[in-house]
Amino acid sequence: MSDDALHSPRRKAIRRGEEMLDILDDIKLSLLMGQLPKSKLSRLLAVVERQGSSFNDPRLGEVLAEIELRAKVELAKFGTYTNG
Repeated sequence: MSDDALHSPRRKAIRRGEEMLDILDDIKLSLLMGQLPKSKLSRLLAVVERQGSSFNDPRLGEVLAEIELRAKVELAKFGTYTNG
C-alpha cells in the first residue's frame, strides 16, 4: 500500500471511526460497572469534534451530532464543559 493510501482522507476517517467505537465501548463497560468516565467522555468529544463534517452521509452527521451533544451534556454535569 502506498504512503498516500495510508494517509488518505477516507483512511483517516476510518481510523477516527474505529477510535470512536473503541471509546464508546470503554464508556459502555464503565457504565455497566456503575462509573461514568469523565476522561473518556472528554476524549470522545475531542474525536467527534475533530471529525467535523468531513463526510457526505447526512445520517452519519446526525449520529455524530447526537454523540457530541450527549458528551457535552454529561461533561457539563461534571462542571468540566462550558460552551465556548
